[in-house]
Amino acid sequence: MATYLLTQLNEQGVLTLTLNRLDKLNAFNGAFYTELTEAFNQADTNPAVRVVILRGSENCFCAGNDMADFMNGMDFSKDQPLVQYMLALLHFSKPVIAAAAGPAVGIGTTMLMHCDLVYLADNTVLRLPFTDLAAVPEYAASLILPRMAGHQRASEMMLLADKFDAQTALEIGLANKVLPADELFAMAEKSALKLAAKAPASLRNTKKLMKAELISQIEKVIHIELAHFSTALESEESKEAVSAFMQKRKPDFSRFN
Repeated sequence: MATYLLTQLNEQGVLTLTLNRLDKLNAFNGAFYTELTEAFNQADTNPAVRVVILRGSENCFCAGNDMADFMNGMDFSKDQPLVQYMLALLHFSKPVIAAAAGPAVGIGTTMLMHCDLVYLADNTVLRLPFTDLAAVPEYAASLILPRMAGHQRASEMMLLADKFDAQTALEIGLANKVLPADELFAMAEKSALKLAAKAPASLRNTKKLMKAELISQIEKVIHIELAHFSTALESEESKEAVSAFMQKRKPDFSRFN
């Protein structure tokens, strides 16, 4: 069985999870989501883990969901791998540091909203391509991004679905720092070691308190979005969008109302 996730735990309690499906630009499929879920669930109960770094390579973070899944149809019920991963990261009790470089597309962007510290390389290109796929936002992005960026900036990112750079992500509060790609992982490790030296219960409780007001609403929105996403994937609009993507052409939505 292929392993898409590399794990390394150091003596200080820093667990590094490295996305490792580079031949597919770290696109997520069911098996990949399952590996991530298991890694986060195990880390949450392992007292040796103080903090998690979630990263890709210096040139690629995550190109989103594998398009083959869209072609084959997806199940968004609560026990499915995608949903299990979303909930595992959402409810993870310890600090999570994301270190992203290169493409961060779809869930490659939305999952950054659920990390505690986010460092981006200056070569990071982010995108929320949902309307171009005739779909809708996921991972509670429709709730979180307008609160973070303001309605107009969020509309620009989610309705127009254009790419945006690391500096823009920094400006709207999606990132803590932007660094050269060759300094990215060192920065993440530096912060992780600083966190790992702090009182673990204090970190967990502080994170819990910061998320307490919105977490139940976020979980509710996750399921609402996925219900809309499921309906969208069955539509003729979606079939045209996915077909156009696979054929590398511009989709034609002129016949739809």
